[in-house]
Amino acid sequence: MIQIGRIKPSYDLKELKTLLSKQETRHITHSGFQTAVAIGFASAQDMVDAVIQLDPSDFHKTMPSEKVKGTFQDVYKRNINGIDIYIKLSKSPQGNGVIVSFKRK
Repeated sequence: MIQIGRIKPSYDLKELKTLLSKQETRHITHSGFQTAVAIGFASAQDMVDAVIQLDPSDFHKTMPSEKVKGTFQDVYKRNINGIDIYIKLSKSPQGNGVIVSFKRK
């Protein structure tokens, strides 16, 4: 049974940071890149740098992915560069770290 709004993240944040730090194990969705650019992040590296700043205490909720069945998206809330944002992260079935989206709170 799929639980919505779990209390604990679906994925280990430390592992996601490691995966996202390497180009070969990083995936940024098209939507994720567009939303990040719209709020002032200029590059994929800027996005990764923001993820690296996340702390487990920034965790907000986890939810099932609508597009990739069987995977979840962990949502983190944090102020980065003076902007309050939600960052959605996931892990692909292939084992890559995924930045799903960056959105203003």
